[in-house]
This record gives sequence, structure tokens and C-alpha cells, in this order.
Amino acid sequence: MLTIHASIQVILVSANKLTRYIEPCQLTDDFGGSLDYDHSDWLNKRLVFEKFTKESTSLLDELTIINDSEKSTSVDKDKTTDGALLPSFDPETVLQTGHELLSELQQRRFNGSEGGGGGQAAPAWCPMEEELLAQPQVMKLLDSLREQYTKYQELCRQRNKRAQLDEIHAKVMQVVNWLQGPGSELLKTHQMIGDSMRAAQALQQKHEEIESQHSEWFAVYVELNQQIAALLSAGEEEEGVELKALQQQLSDVCYHQASQLETRQNVLQAAHAFHSTTQELSQQLDGLLGMLCADVSPADGASIQQNLKLLEEKLQTVEAGLSSLRQKGTLVLEQMCGQSSWSLEEAESPPGEQQDNVQHVQAVLEEMELRKQR
Repeated sequence: MLTIHASIQVILVSANKLTRYIEPCQLTDDFGGSLDYDHSDWLNKRLVFEKFTKESTSLLDELTIINDSEKSTSVDKDKTTDGALLPSFDPETVLQTGHELLSELQQRRFNGSEGGGGGQAAPAWCPMEEELLAQPQVMKLLDSLREQYTKYQELCRQRNKRAQLDEIHAKVMQVVNWLQGPGSELLKTHQMIGDSMRAAQALQQKHEEIESQHSEWFAVYVELNQQIAALLSAGEEEEGVELKALQQQLSDVCYHQASQLETRQNVLQAAHAFHSTTQELSQQLDGLLGMLCADVSPADGASIQQNLKLLEEKLQTVEAGLSSLRQKGTLVLEQMCGQSSWSLEEAESPPGEQQDNVQHVQAVLEEMELRKQR
């Protein structure tokens, strides 16, 4: 049974008589009023508002969790981060939606606050209470979202920088490990100078192959050095210390290895010159010996004088060749001394090859000296 309080009066009127009891500005055109109200527009705006509220609240929670988890991870250096924490919604899209919604609310409120200047003007539309309440709510969400998104952007920047540093560190160590490992072993196991021109040429060809292998790693060094220099010019002090240490380590190893390659090349060039002079001197000594052993009876005094002069010239040529051989032998020994100056940690290479090289040079010099004396 419906009970109505005695003080409440229920009035039933037709639609065209509503204006007697309700101000026309509060009624829509359908009921004879002047209220500017579009239900479809209101519904669309309401859906946008609810969608923005839902997405921004969810996004705000996610960004807060991501930012806070990164803080706790940065305290524990040993704890690894998967770097895969990504928000469910695109922050830029949500922020844009919020700004458009706020702009619309502010525009509607501004239009509603404009009153007619004259008394006869039609009353202006006023925003509904829920629209007035929505504006500060949207502003608050936008402020909080911008704050957390700024922190998230900085977090991503730091992650990218850390990932870039880790990648550079890995590449640097890859170059360093190869040069100090396989690269150094290649040089330490190829220190012979050969015992002839042909052997020296074969060693030179092998050295060129070793240089070609090193060139690939030196190209990586140049690229890494450029990357590090670019990061140093735009980096922060903390990363700068780490980058400079990596750059110095990489440069030291590369320059040391390049120096060893150059020294080995100098040894091979000196050995090639030594073997070439040895071969020429050997031919000169053979020619001199053949001239001395030839059983030729001179016809007259002029022939004797001519033969003696030719013999003296050959002796002078042999003497000059022997002197040149001594100089080039000394140069080979000096270059080999430079080649054997490995650092202490590389001093494991057996001295047998170097000793064989020295003995070979000395033996050749002694042999040529004896052949000349004979």
C-alpha cells in the first residue's frame, strides 16, 4: 500500500504545462523549454570520461609499480631486471585523450558561464553538476599520470643507456679477449725468420694472413672507439668513468698488438734482406772461387795484369758484400730482440725459436767469413 505524506502534494500536469512549475531553462525543447541538451553528446562524453578514468587509473597503478620496482632493484645491484615491464596502455594516447576531454569540459564550462548581457536574452546553458565535478577529477588524474610517466621515461632512458653500456662492454671484451688470446698466440707461434729467401717469403705470406685477421678486429676497435667518444660527449659523469676505463683498456690492448705486428713485420723485412744478401754473396764467392781454380795460362803480361785487376775487383765486391751481410745480420738480431720483448704475462713462449734464429744468423756470418778466407 502506497503511503504519501500529508505535506507532499502530487501534481499531475501535461507536458505543455510543465513550464508553470519548472523554469524553461531547466527543460529541453521537447517540453517547451530552452535547455540546450543533447543526450547523444552527453552519452559520448560520459563514455569518454569513464574510459579515460578506467585507463588512466590502471595505467597510473602500473607505472607506479614499475617505477617502485626499479627503485628497489637499483638498490640491490646483484638483482637482475628483465626489462620487460611495459604498461598495458600507451601513456601518450591516454594523456592525449585526457587533455582533449579536459579541454572539452573547460570549454563547456566557459560557454555555460557566459550570461546574456540584456535582460531579454535567452538564459545560457549551464553545465550539469557531474560535468563540474568531472573536471577536477580529470585534472588530478592528468597531473598524477604526467608525474609517473616522467619518472617512467627517465627509467626507460636509464635502461637504454645501461643496455647500451653493457653491449659496448661485451664488444670491447670480445675484441680484448681475441687479441690477448688467439691473436697473441698467432704471433708467438710464428717467430722464425727462415733459412732462405723462399722460406722468408712463405713466412711473409703467413704474416699477411695474420695481419688480415687482426684488421677485422681493429675495424671493430675503431667503430667502438667512435661510439664511446659519442657517448662521452653526451654522457653523465658516472657513465663517463666506466666508458673511459673501457676505452683505455681497449686502446692499450689494440696498440700493443699493433706494435707487435709491426715489430714482426720489421723482423721479416730484415730477414728477407739478410737472406737476399746472403744469396748474392754466396754467388759472388762461388764466382771468385771458380776464377781462382781456373787453370788458365796467360798469354802475356797484359793478360796477367788484366786478370789480377779483375780478381782485385771481385775481392772488393766480396768484401763489400760481407760487410753488408754483417750489417743486415746485426739488424736482424736487433729486430728480433724487439720482437721478443713480450710483457711478463706473455713470456710463456719458448725461447727455442728465437735461439734458433740467432744461431742461424751467426752460422751464416761465420760460414761466409770462412769461405771468403779460403
